[in-house]
Amino acid sequence: MKIKILVLILLLLPFLAPNARAAIITFDDLSLGVYGDTLTIGDVTIKSQMGGKLAITDQTADGFGNAHSLPNKLSVFGDEPLVPKEKASFLIFFDNPIQSVNFWITGNGHDTNVDAYNADGNLVDSFLQTYPMNEPTAPDGRPWDYYYDGVLRLITLEASDISKVTVQPSAYDGFSIDDLSYTAIPEPSTMLLMLSGLLGLPFVRRKK
Repeated sequence: MKIKILVLILLLLPFLAPNARAAIITFDDLSLGVYGDTLTIGDVTIKSQMGGKLAITDQTADGFGNAHSLPNKLSVFGDEPLVPKEKASFLIFFDNPIQSVNFWITGNGHDTNVDAYNADGNLVDSFLQTYPMNEPTAPDGRPWDYYYDGVLRLITLEASDISKVTVQPSAYDGFSIDDLSYTAIPEPSTMLLMLSGLLGLPFVRRKK
């Protein structure tokens, strides 16, 4: 009996991995326009700080970069001319903890801190996206801000329990994110529960 159970367990091993649910938000199915300071899509809520505004923009929006997947992207901006850098920032909240998140950032020419926090507010991962300006002009001869406006950079964060992500540039600059993808923390699969039952069979038989 024990040998049969062991063989069955070995056959089930490929199916015992926890189920990790992946999702992606492309912003392409949303209408163009300003959405205020908060936008909720499914189990994700995106906010701007200090009254900054969130908007769905396309390639024709000047100064907000390029969408990674056409046509749309999510942009943030503040009221000029005197705007603090916090107005041009994203706060991303997840209803359920996730284990990884990545997105494209574009239209930004200032070094940007991207931090991930757990439900207790503890920093669990961090990334600094830099925008070097070592020469008077960009490689194509344009000013650096115009050059970086069209550059797309992939941001990736990983941790065991991410509940919030902050995207904070070092100076005010309206910019965008696109193709926000994330993977939820895996939950035990049904097959794993079956395995626990099979492991207990020998003990039940022995007790009888």
